[in-house]
Amino acid sequence: MIGRSQLPPGPRAPAAVQTLAWWTRSIPFMERCRARYGRRWTLRLLGSPPFVMLSDPEQLHELFTASPQALHPGEGAAILGPIVGERSVLLLDEDAHLEQRRLMLPAFTGERMAGLADLVADVADREVASWPRDRAIALHPRLQALTLEIILRAVFGLAPGSRLDSLRAGLTEVLDLGTGPASLLPPFQLQIAGHGPAARLRRSAISP
Repeated sequence: MIGRSQLPPGPRAPAAVQTLAWWTRSIPFMERCRARYGRRWTLRLLGSPPFVMLSDPEQLHELFTASPQALHPGEGAAILGPIVGERSVLLLDEDAHLEQRRLMLPAFTGERMAGLADLVADVADREVASWPRDRAIALHPRLQALTLEIILRAVFGLAPGSRLDSLRAGLTEVLDLGTGPASLLPPFQLQIAGHGPAARLRRSAISP
């Protein structure tokens, strides 16, 4: 195990200050740190172990091709548990991870994906056709909505109707709550008497 003294350099500001900078302007903050500390630096957030941030292609390749016995990415991503679920394939390692991947693979074969091409094209055409042509628009929320619609129609196999509408609304709320930087921090995952961001996330979650 690597001791804290062996971690790469990073901002010396208190964890609370780093958390605020990462929460409010995460991309500019990380770009400044990369420019000052190099392609490998340490980020410290409230209530979490240190994060080592990598941006060197060779180091990233080494990380993603490392033996699953040497690195446990699921264990390292445990902070995502309240958002994606404790049994998510993202949080599992070794045999448990392989077991879940085998269950998922049939839905993502080349033949299966090719069979969805017409559906994906139809959903995309309908979405793009609804965009205004006479003014500038923010693409990110519209592309996010398009991606969610394709997942619901193609992966979940839902046809237009009340069930699709209900899942779309519920998943949109879950994503809005779960993708904010604060949702990843343990202090914000606490529930007090049924209140707080984590409580809202659980209330918005949709049972299978």
